[in-house]
Amino acid sequence: MGSTPSRSPRDPAKMSFEEAIEEVESLIEEVDEGRIGLEASLEAYKRGMALVTRCRQVLDQAEQKVRTLTTELDETSEPDGNDAATASDGSDHP
Repeated sequence: MGSTPSRSPRDPAKMSFEEAIEEVESLIEEVDEGRIGLEASLEAYKRGMALVTRCRQVLDQAEQKVRTLTTELDETSEPDGNDAATASDGSDHP
């Protein structure tokens, strides 16, 4: 019960979203199952918060990219709301 959690000490800022989430899930499992003691649980909590912060940053960046792409798409759309891709639906109708 006094063992330390098995986790890599990688810098969260260098981790992908998926890597950070996977480590958070692992930390939660270790704490929930009582496999680590109080001190290690506190360290796991601290590490988990750093990982969650990284995940939020990645999600915020992704959200900003989506907004940018949406804005660019809106700007390239024709005034009637149809862009070139939707105006040509592949049918033979004039």
